[in-house]
Amino acid sequence: MDYKFIESESSIELVSSVDKGRYILSKDAKKRNEVIFTVEHPYCFAFEPYLVKQVCSVCFAYLETRKQLANNKQKQYIACTGCDKVFYCSQRCYQQGHHSQRNESNRFIDITSPHQHYHTTLECLILRNLQQPAGLAFHHITELNMIINYLSLTPYIKLVNNNNNNNNNNNENNSNSNSNTIIKDRMSVLVGGFDNIVNKDDKKLIRRMTGIVKKAFSNVNYEVEESDILELLTMSTRNCFGLWKNYEECFGLAIYLEASLFNHSCYPNAARVQRGRSIDIIAIRDIEPNEEICISYLNITNGSHERKDHLKNNYLFDCVCIRCTQTNPDIENIVRSFICRNPRVKCSGYLYLPQGSDSRQCNFCQWKESSEIKRIILNSINNVKPNSFTNESKLPLNDSSPYTPTDEKTNNVATRFLPERE
Repeated sequence: MDYKFIESESSIELVSSVDKGRYILSKDAKKRNEVIFTVEHPYCFAFEPYLVKQVCSVCFAYLETRKQLANNKQKQYIACTGCDKVFYCSQRCYQQGHHSQRNESNRFIDITSPHQHYHTTLECLILRNLQQPAGLAFHHITELNMIINYLSLTPYIKLVNNNNNNNNNNNENNSNSNSNTIIKDRMSVLVGGFDNIVNKDDKKLIRRMTGIVKKAFSNVNYEVEESDILELLTMSTRNCFGLWKNYEECFGLAIYLEASLFNHSCYPNAARVQRGRSIDIIAIRDIEPNEEICISYLNITNGSHERKDHLKNNYLFDCVCIRCTQTNPDIENIVRSFICRNPRVKCSGYLYLPQGSDSRQCNFCQWKESSEIKRIILNSINNVKPNSFTNESKLPLNDSSPYTPTDEKTNNVATRFLPERE
């Protein structure tokens, strides 16, 4: 497995160690609000079953944003007539993302270029025949469809060492000989570990989902190893990102391999911002040279015990970040300075300063803070050095300040299969 997508970024470095595994370091100093890394496309994705008609499968545009179509009473989406489960917002997106618009010259894809992914004939056949499994929640079905989305690409993948067009054409017919290798090579960057799952109910659920996926492919005479599906489902559980319509509604799931390399911290220095199909990793506080870049996998306003239990049960590791191993008011004060302070909703997002704007806004609910709150917070945080924690550098917060955390600010919508990765 190569990491050219990381090596091409001159400002960050992927390193590994025995105790921490793989992680990403910043090669130079980064200022708060600086864009660290951009991931243009997911490797696979799926939308919630009840929202598929509202989201474009190419650009991820919402139906509700296309008001001009509604005003003209025009048809507000273009559907795949084969399965009626994939939709597009425009003719342009349809031409880019549907298998009927492909020919022999562009039918095969380069797995290293996710923007070449499209709704394949195999995926269309599977979705058309796939019955909604009874007893599974919507987000379970979404994850099933996401794994189907990824596995359906394997017959169309052009191998790097396969330069003969005839071999490429035979790739689809002889896919069983190389698809497993492709799956393992590309997804080995992710952390799986089905055997490490302690919860018996979780194991039972993943095994059931594995059986559903395997049967779906077998029904169209395409065989995939059960062990590979099992591991992919375990990987997706620990590495996929929620695609959020707003602060409380997740409209889908996606795997961004590059973004999955960022480790977790309950005291993160970076966060993601969803921009349609792509995501930006931005600095939410100053980052020093050779400092590890971390995002958060959960709602950091939760208490220490709740965070640790969530990470252990859902991501299978014990958090040893500085916030979990030390009791330091200064760290808590800094966290308060960048968490969303929207008084109208229970949001778990982070405040950042968009380019060209003079007001910070939440990466989650898009709430913008007032100029007065911004002035107080920034003046306070500038007096605290991010890597120097002393009792003399506390933020002047009090119970009546508009940005003091409240007990009501929680987010309980996330479950094992509905990731909170911020």
